[in-house]
Amino acid sequence: MGMKTPLIVLKRIRAGDEDLLIKGYGRSGLINLFVKEGLLENNRFFGVFEPFNFVYLDFSQRGSLALPNDIMGVDRISYLCSDYERFLWMSWVAKFVIQHITYYDEKLFDLFRRYLLSDEYDHKETLRVKFKLDFLKVSGFEPKFLKERIPAGVVHIDLSKGSVARKGFRINSGVLKALKRISTGDTVKVRLARSSSKDAEDLLDALIEYHIK
Repeated sequence: MGMKTPLIVLKRIRAGDEDLLIKGYGRSGLINLFVKEGLLENNRFFGVFEPFNFVYLDFSQRGSLALPNDIMGVDRISYLCSDYERFLWMSWVAKFVIQHITYYDEKLFDLFRRYLLSDEYDHKETLRVKFKLDFLKVSGFEPKFLKERIPAGVVHIDLSKGSVARKGFRINSGVLKALKRISTGDTVKVRLARSSSKDAEDLLDALIEYHIK
């Protein structure tokens, strides 16, 4: 008996002349789906497993691979990729999921779906920061500095608590203050310089590495 699940198509790889290997995220976590003859136009799955589509399917597990049995529905999100900047943004989200997630969590699934469909991708430096902040929160860790008073100058962050400390991860106070504003959802008004965006992401990546992996 197969398993029924909504699946976000994260990556599509050609396997030989006719077959497809799909990397997807759904209720079984991160899965590898093998679609036999998926590149043939007369195949019932042709055009279904395009990157970023939301596919509702029944599948069976065969060792390390899953095999599709039936499709109950498709949200064809791939059409949004006609906008190149949106394609870059959606590719970034998909790559993040592949690199960081193996288990399924409904809140994470909803988070990834929401950010794939975000219309703020033209401000992707700020949106990446917001995404990582939300990812930490949904994963069960909210940095304490988001609710702390931030002193001026260079600040140290204790990664174990995400709080201001005497030693730890070094970062400029202005970046931390911008992170506090972004965490409230103010992604449109907050504009980070490229260097500040990198510093913010470096801190969030360090927190993700410490608490999530």
